[in-house]
Amino acid sequence: MRIERISLEAVAPAPARAGRVSLADPSAKPAPPRGSLTVRVETDRKITGETTLPDLTHGQAAVRSILEGDLPSLLGGEDPRRTDALFRQIESAFGA
Repeated sequence: MRIERISLEAVAPAPARAGRVSLADPSAKPAPPRGSLTVRVETDRKITGETTLPDLTHGQAAVRSILEGDLPSLLGGEDPRRTDALFRQIESAFGA
């Protein structure tokens, strides 16, 4: 399995819902925080993973620049299951 694509989506806050929300209903998700980004990683086997980076109101441009510019070329073709190795690769590339 190999990483094929990394994409970003700016998340706009959902409108407030009136009434109660069921805790047992899996489709009842809380609204993402304002200014957040959803990062989606897609593989050649059509498996997709995603996460939401919360409240990037003050650093969103820098984070977007790294995620859209540097990360796809750095991680493209890599095995997404090797998370520790990928983390070390990212640390090395960005001098963390």
